[in-house]
Amino acid sequence: MGRKPSIAGAEFLDSVTARAIYPYALMARDSYGDGGSFLSRGGYRRVGDWVAFLRQRGVDESDIMAFHRSGFSAAIFAKGQTGTLDHEVVIAFRGTEVPSSLTETPKVLIETTKDLHTDVGAFLGLEIGQLEAARSFAEAIARTFPPRTKFSVTGHSLGGALANHIGNHMAWHTYTFNAPRKLWRDARPLAYAASQASQINVWTKGDPFSDPEMSMHRPWSRPNFHGKTFYIVPARKELDPHRIDGVVTAIGRLAAATNWVE
Repeated sequence: MGRKPSIAGAEFLDSVTARAIYPYALMARDSYGDGGSFLSRGGYRRVGDWVAFLRQRGVDESDIMAFHRSGFSAAIFAKGQTGTLDHEVVIAFRGTEVPSSLTETPKVLIETTKDLHTDVGAFLGLEIGQLEAARSFAEAIARTFPPRTKFSVTGHSLGGALANHIGNHMAWHTYTFNAPRKLWRDARPLAYAASQASQINVWTKGDPFSDPEMSMHRPWSRPNFHGKTFYIVPARKELDPHRIDGVVTAIGRLAAATNWVE
């Protein structure tokens, strides 16, 4: 097989990069669940419920409730220990939840409505609740760690849009997967020097939210993610190219990740 062509400035994801970002794709996927299925990969571990984590770190209860009311959710992971060279804290923002039936609980329906509202805002360039709450959330976590702690953010779909925004705002390492193409004004416009080299975005060919060749993006087909952007091709059996499971499978195969447990 020959080398795949670049698309709208994005190169096909190479195996070296795939291997480096694979743990972040797994963490983005795990943000959708309660953490029961996540196994330690690459030295990362899930530290538990984000509300309990913030309380443990001494964050004010009123701030925690404000984050919760905004509708967003996140999982927090860690590698190493405070003070060790490999210490890293990762925030994985959950993507949009869509009810599988009309029998979903009112709480899930309310959170889904908030998520979809923010997704629309991401396309229209609106600076709305979840973005502001996510910034405050990241800042609150950062204040509880030593200044030189390495922080990273990751996420899929809406979670990737939040990670994109926070990564630029905080100049953190950022990994996004099938995120909506970002149109809102950043809190730090043009201050991308630190985030450009440390942000990696991956979109799936055929994904209506992130593929620049899809019709809904043609009016603004130029890439507008920060950092470096790659694309992947879904497996033939994958009917929905947007799903995080398909993203994880494709990246895992490219990484030749035979030593990772799926």
